[in-house]
Amino acid sequence: MSHRPSLFKYHQFLLRLDGNNGWSFEELNQQKELLSINAEIEALTAKLAEVPRMHARLAEINQQLKL
Repeated sequence: MSHRPSLFKYHQFLLRLDGNNGWSFEELNQQKELLSINAEIEALTAKLAEVPRMHARLAEINQQLKL
């Protein structure tokens, strides 16, 4: 089970659970899912862009804690 759109290319159908004991079973729409994959790529790219800032902040924290 996965929520990652990048795995859609390996499947033809999608079982969607709504969290309220409901569900739907649908055929994957390649164009719609491609948009989801592109959104995932953009989100991951944004997170990766934050890595240098996170490393710098970690260094600051370690310095303050004298680690």
